[in-house]
Amino acid sequence: MKALVIGCGKIGAGYDFNNDQILTHTKALSLRNDVQLSVYDIDKKKTDKVARRYHAHQCDKLSPLMYRPLNS
Repeated sequence: MKALVIGCGKIGAGYDFNNDQILTHTKALSLRNDVQLSVYDIDKKKTDKVARRYHAHQCDKLSPLMYRPLNS
């Protein structure tokens, strides 16, 4: 499964960034072996920081062409 978290602020990844709790989608998804995780934020520094922490792919830009319905 592929997952993209848009927004790397407090709600996206920050609330549990420096503790053992699982409070954000990013951390929860990063712990799964069946998820290919990507992250995006308009602030490139946040994207870099979160991607390194959670071993996620960094999206530099978003485009509607990147996403297709599952049954197409």
